[in-house]
Parts: sequence; structure tokens; C-alpha cells
Amino acid sequence: MLGVFGRVIGANCVGGAERLLYSDWHCSVFMSQEGACVFCDSEEFLLPCEPRQFCSNTSNLFILSESGNILSFSKSQHLITTANTPPFRSIAANDDELYCISKDGVLFVYPLNSFPNNPNASIPLSMKIKNVACGCVQQRNWHVGHGDLETRITPELIAALTPVTVTAIACGSWHSVCLTDTGDIYTWGSNEFGQLGYPSLNLERSRNLNDPLLSSAACINLSALPVPVDLPEDVSIVAIACGSRHTACLSEHKELLAFGWNGFGQLGFDMEPQEMPGRYPHREASDKVNRIILPFPSHSELSLSCGLWCTIVREVE
Repeated sequence: MLGVFGRVIGANCVGGAERLLYSDWHCSVFMSQEGACVFCDSEEFLLPCEPRQFCSNTSNLFILSESGNILSFSKSQHLITTANTPPFRSIAANDDELYCISKDGVLFVYPLNSFPNNPNASIPLSMKIKNVACGCVQQRNWHVGHGDLETRITPELIAALTPVTVTAIACGSWHSVCLTDTGDIYTWGSNEFGQLGYPSLNLERSRNLNDPLLSSAACINLSALPVPVDLPEDVSIVAIACGSRHTACLSEHKELLAFGWNGFGQLGFDMEPQEMPGRYPHREASDKVNRIILPFPSHSELSLSCGLWCTIVREVE
């Protein structure tokens, strides 16, 4: 059983959205009768492996196979290439680098200017890595989490999060989210469309167009430090995911909690139709923590993922 909310490339092809595995702005991956299939530029391309995980950037879709191999699908050339790398258990990518975690927790970083034909990883970090995520945009440093907007070229511990135990992380294009062992979530980066889960100054101004100089200390468009999201008291989060400008969370009671941009319904509900889309941002986004009841049995084990403009909730078989 599968729940898909938002925009999916090729949703009416390759068996329909109920067979969706992954989606970004340019292509999607579906499970067909022959196997996993990439849908890109109105064409279908069968993957020569059983996929475990996907990530992508502007130019490529990366596939991690069940055996730990990495395959690269070129969105422009429609070529599938298998990289000559050791086996990995997790991957993430931006436009410049591919981040890979080995089975023993070592992080390798591959510059994409020579990948996949000539992979050459940087020196691994000395610490063991459990989880890795990448934002799509590097020109702005809102989502780094150190309290400033300075560029970091090497990993640094986020001091604001040292009092808590982080169990998972996720990144959107301009924001980041982490989950703690107590079921709380922290967000930082851009809040232009409410993707941090607290009041957005941009959306508040959209609601009050008669007051163009509106300013409120309770509303922000940016947080350079992680801030806890005010969740309902009876909610404990077990999984997180980010789209380009929205955040999705899965509760222990099989509920979807989502906030941010909702132009394609990726938050799990439809907004009011607009005659002039984009003119009134508050009609296409929500800075409230929206709680959506999912149509899954209470005993189901669920997984959560996001494409750039969609949210995918899957019942684990």
C-alpha cells in the first residue's frame, strides 16, 4: 500500500503512481513487471539491478543497489553507468559531490567531475558516520546550522545540537531537519514558505497585504541555528524527510505531519485554487504543523520519503 502526495513525473505511465519508488523534478523511478524503471523525458529505462536507495541532483540520478553498488543515470544522455567503488549502505548527492557511507560507517566523498567513470574519493573522516543528507543548493549557507552564514568546506559539529541525541537528518533545497531519540525535531535554514514549521514572515506579509511594512518578532524567514518545532503534545516523530521547500514527518501513530510549500499538494491536502499562482504565497504554503491521518492499518510498518515536490508514504512489506 502506498500514499503519494504532490507532483510526480510520469505518474500516469509505467503502472501509475502506486508503483512509485522515487521522484525529482526531472525523472521518476517506478517498479514495473520487468523491474525498477526510470521514466525521463517521456522514455522508460530499465535498471539492471534491484535498487535499495536513490538520490539525485540537477544532472544525474544515483542508484544504490541491494548489493551496495552505485549506478549513475545521466538525465541528459540517458546512460546508465556502474561506478567502480567499494560497496556502500547509504548515499546522498548535491551538484558537486556524492556522499557515500560504507558498511562499517566510513564516509567517502566523490567529486562528481570525475564520477562515475573515474571515481576518486577524498580522505574519509576519522569518525564513524550513521546518516548523511545533502541540500540541493550550495550558493546560500542558511541551512548549515552554525548560527552564521559563512561557508564551511569541511564538516563541523553543530554546537547547538550537542545536548540532544540526533538519530536522523534530512535536507531540502534551503533547509535542514533532524530527529532526536525523544521523537522531537529541530529545523534550520530558510523559512520562506514555512518549511521550518514555525511562523513565516513571508507568509504573514502575504496574509496582510494592506500592511507592506508588517514586522513581527514571532515570524521569521530564516533561522541560522536549529530550533525545536512545536509539535502537538501527543505526537512523537519516528521518521523525517524533506522536499525542496517542504518538510514531512511520520508519527508513531502512523500520522503524517507536514509543513512548507504545498503548490502540488505535497503536504497531503489541497490548497484553494488561485487565479494568479505565486502572487499570494500564503495560499500555496502552510507554516502550521498540519496533521494528516493516513489510510494504513495500525499494525503497519511505514517508510517516508520525499521527492522535490512530492511526499511518499509506503507500507513496508
